[in-house]
Amino acid sequence: MDLRLNNGGNYFETMLFSQALPKLLPSDGHLFVLVSRATFSAALVTAATLKRSNPAKVTLVGETMGDNGHFWAEPETKILPNSRIQVLYSPKLEDFEQGCAGNVDCYWPAAVFAQSTISLEPEVKISVPFSDYAKGHDPVLDAALSRAK
Repeated sequence: MDLRLNNGGNYFETMLFSQALPKLLPSDGHLFVLVSRATFSAALVTAATLKRSNPAKVTLVGETMGDNGHFWAEPETKILPNSRIQVLYSPKLEDFEQGCAGNVDCYWPAAVFAQSTISLEPEVKISVPFSDYAKGHDPVLDAALSRAK
């Protein structure tokens, strides 16, 4: 599954899929999740949920994700009273590595679905220099395909 260059989206549209997919793998099956510094928000949640659902059968491949496992999200807007400037802020904590149950700022789905501690660092860490990208060479995909054989 390729979650690189994915800035996220709707948390709930991926949750059930991400919980179910690793459990549907055959006994000798394995899922490689491609991640990068451009993997954010709900894409990180997808990677975390896949990993948490079956850690022995899910491997993260690529770069450290753009968001870390502990981030603020669920944007809201506020209009400043004097200037009338509209500002965007993120009031909800999501911690998919350590969990955030009991924290009043925790986004409730993160407290419910992210109760166990996991690492979101790729097990197969690969940096992609711009020169490879410009040439159309994809060392992250190559690494996942070579491990899938």
